[in-house]
Amino acid sequence: MKTSVIAVVASLLLSISNIFTGTTSNLYKNTIVDENNREVTTVYSGEDGKYLTPVKQYTTTRDDAGNITERKICVWNGVSQSWVNSKKYIFKCNTNGDVVVLGYIKWNANFKQWEKDITYTVYQQNIEEEKLVINNIKGEEAQKLHAELNK
Repeated sequence: MKTSVIAVVASLLLSISNIFTGTTSNLYKNTIVDENNREVTTVYSGEDGKYLTPVKQYTTTRDDAGNITERKICVWNGVSQSWVNSKKYIFKCNTNGDVVVLGYIKWNANFKQWEKDITYTVYQQNIEEEKLVINNIKGEEAQKLHAELNK
C-alpha cells in the first residue's frame, strides 16, 4: 500500500512537471522473442517517436505450458550505456496456470549479484470456505522454499 501511494505521488509530480516544462516525452515499447524463447520488452522515452532513450527492459520466461516462470527487470544506465539488473520476480503456477507462489529478489549493485534475501508470497485457496490465504515468507524459511521450488 505504501509503495502504491509513493508511486502515485511520484507519477503525479512528474506529470505536473511535464506540464510546466512543456516537454512532450512519451513512452514507447518494443517486444521481441529472443533466441532462448524469452519475451524481451524494452521501454523507451522520446519526443514524437524521435530521439528514443531506453528506460527499462522486462525479460519474461515461460514454461512449456506457457505459464510465466520469471520476469527480470533492468534499468538503463546512461553513463555506461548498458542495462543494469534491478529486480526479479519468480512465479510458480498450478496446473490451471494460476500463480500460487510469487518470489521477489533485488539486485545488489555493489556485489553485482542477486541478493540472498528472497521474499516469497504464497497464495492458498480454501475452496470449501471460499477464502484466499496469503502468506509472506522471508529469511531462512524463504531460502528453504527457494531450494525446494528449484529442484
